[in-house]
Amino acid sequence: YINRRLGTTFSKKEIFDALSRANIRLDPLGDDAFTAGIPFSRIDIGEEADLSEEVIRIIGLDKVQSILPVLATSVGGYSEEQQKKRDIRDFLSNRGLYETVNYTLVSKDQLEGFRYLTSAPAKQLLHPMTPEREYVRTSILHSLVLTGQYNVARQNRDFGLYEVSEVYDGESHHTHLGILLAGEDLYQQQMHRMAYSYYHVKGYLEGILKLLSIDANRYKIERLDSEKEEFHPGRSAVIKLGKEIIGVFGELHPNAKKAYDFGKLPVVALEVNLSKLFALKTSPIKMVPTPRYPSVSRD
Repeated sequence: YINRRLGTTFSKKEIFDALSRANIRLDPLGDDAFTAGIPFSRIDIGEEADLSEEVIRIIGLDKVQSILPVLATSVGGYSEEQQKKRDIRDFLSNRGLYETVNYTLVSKDQLEGFRYLTSAPAKQLLHPMTPEREYVRTSILHSLVLTGQYNVARQNRDFGLYEVSEVYDGESHHTHLGILLAGEDLYQQQMHRMAYSYYHVKGYLEGILKLLSIDANRYKIERLDSEKEEFHPGRSAVIKLGKEIIGVFGELHPNAKKAYDFGKLPVVALEVNLSKLFALKTSPIKMVPTPRYPSVSRD
């Protein structure tokens, strides 16, 4: 310890001789260990660092080599999954959507809303502070719908929300992405308006998949078959990897819009399991050099 702290190479005998000169009683315990009996008059010595200071004071500061200590450093950065999450957030924020952060804990009544990606039971807290925060949510889409309802009730129109968060189902957890678009898409400083539709949220989905370098032949988009009156039966779909459903999107059912006080406002939503997409093996983008003699075609 003493040599490591001082940056020296003193032998055990040199250290013992120096401490003995300071009237410190030493009892060897092993190869490099010992106990030190400190005189009552030396109230300034209270720990191992003080002993190393006594050694270098007595032997001489000139024995310390003029070498900077080695500090091990590592290159900082995000993991591959963290970087992909940031890229998705930047992709959506740059297109005018607002990121939201909702509660992970929900009430029992909110568990079954817009739940399409898992059927595993939700975890229940043993001692919840309130029944409104009793269960760990297994879906984030219902929380986004409630956030949209809150904004519409306060006269907010024409907005897009998204959330990237962890959800827990059974003994595992996954990263999910949720998107909610309400009202109209504004173009050229509101000179042109277009009501949000199935194709808007489908475009966001395809943009994210392209951002993750996932080709169109790796996934399938099929019609959503559900008895729930949450998504419009003819304007909604599921995303599949093989036979597994990893996402759902589309326009909200008229009865769902009425239940959540959206009225006739166009509302479309999406939820996708990002962990399944991150697990896919993708090849990096390959650069093709530009030809030295580009082709020329006559009109």
